Amino acid sequence: MNSVFLNTFVSNSCILTSSNRLYYLDAIRGIALFIMVFANCVPYLPELPESFIIRVIDSMAAPVFIALAGYGISRAGKGENLPWVNTRLLFRALLTILVAALIDALIWKIMPFTGYDVLYLIGFCILVAAFLPRLHDFWVLALTLAVITAAYYLQSKGYYHRELNDYPLTAGSWTEIYKNGGAWLIFGWFPVFPWLAIFLFGYLGGRKSIRFGRYKLIVSILLVLAISFSLIIMYHDNKLVRSGYSELFYPADLPFLVFALGLTALIWVNRTFFSHKAFYIFRILGRSSLFVYILHTVLISFSLAFTYKLTEENTVLTLLLIYGFIYALSILLIYIKRVSSWKKTPYLVRFIFGS
Repeated sequence: MNSVFLNTFVSNSCILTSSNRLYYLDAIRGIALFIMVFANCVPYLPELPESFIIRVIDSMAAPVFIALAGYGISRAGKGENLPWVNTRLLFRALLTILVAALIDALIWKIMPFTGYDVLYLIGFCILVAAFLPRLHDFWVLALTLAVITAAYYLQSKGYYHRELNDYPLTAGSWTEIYKNGGAWLIFGWFPVFPWLAIFLFGYLGGRKSIRFGRYKLIVSILLVLAISFSLIIMYHDNKLVRSGYSELFYPADLPFLVFALGLTALIWVNRTFFSHKAFYIFRILGRSSLFVYILHTVLISFSLAFTYKLTEENTVLTLLLIYGFIYALSILLIYIKRVSSWKKTPYLVRFIFGS
């Protein structure tokens, strides 16, 4: 994208801005997606390095993305006279879980409800959030701590499985959904224990509008120290690489939770920083996060290997082509949304492509 086009794109405020959007949310979400695309390409591009620094960067995407889901839901309902149970969120949760199942079945060709990738978790978290509108902050915090405690107990008892198998999409494998129920809670890609705690942490952040003022720097330094301490522990733990995925959350143990919660808190304390125009390039992805997530799974499943061969196994060029295609469609989608009839499209379409 050349500078002239970028300046024109950024200056057109009706494309990326609106009176009711939080710009920093789109930017942070876009950064998380940018990292997530790279992290999910790692197992399929053998020449990519697996240094600890790369593993740390790859590990940032998921907790930020999940915490932002909680943050955004909490912010959306802030100040409203919400019911005890938010039926709109219930419907959204079921749609998210359905999309996750379809991705497994149609894109990865594996049995749904067996590995529990991140969309399953977010769908379940939204389901939980539907019952939180009138729950006092104290009880949300208590639930967060209870999830962390339960996760620590289950992991310490050896219930976390180091390996996770994908089951082919065949009639005979439907029983695996029942057999693999523990993956949802304990040993899946993103099990409820402890990832629900990160969502709830973000949800609590959306309820608070604390201004640290002159103490912001001190709080930020303390959070950086906590993050650094957790990374030192994980470095010496020699964390598991699971099926080629090099993130540091296999499992998401206490040191990783300190890292994840510290990182999300650091971003929350400095969230307005991401409103700067330098982050517009990431807002492009953040405006249509579900679409970008689905698109990147399609590209990895159906075209990454072909692109890698087409570029004569040039990893950098392969990634540039993947990112270029994602950005091209994301920019096109932004312009489509400018059409006045967009808001009249069916809810399911707006749900997938972002409103």
